[in-house]
Amino acid sequence: MNETAGDPRTANEMVAAEALAQQDANESASPLSSLELGNHQFVVKKGYKGPTVQGTASNTGNGLLTFAEVRVRVYDDTGAQIGRYLDTTGDLTAGATWRFEVILLASAKEIAKYDIALVGIPD
Repeated sequence: MNETAGDPRTANEMVAAEALAQQDANESASPLSSLELGNHQFVVKKGYKGPTVQGTASNTGNGLLTFAEVRVRVYDDTGAQIGRYLDTTGDLTAGATWRFEVILLASAKEIAKYDIALVGIPD
């Protein structure tokens, strides 16, 4: 069960969150020097979204990125990984900034910390 602003998600909210939460990474993507992570933070939203990591990523290169992915791993207070979640975008043009929101299915009460990485595929 998950927390949304301190309250467990309802069954319907969990179904919606599971439908939108991405967990399958694109194995063709790799770290790119032109993909830069901006500010990011852990945010608990009301309703079906619940725990999220929100932030920005920018294409600082001169060319199009056909695919970009942010990967967030979450850990409990013992340091054990309890989930990996993603957000993706396509066609990130040179100089563009993407606002991402990664929906986490782990409970907000279980999450002690997270790490974040960016990968992409150039044109």
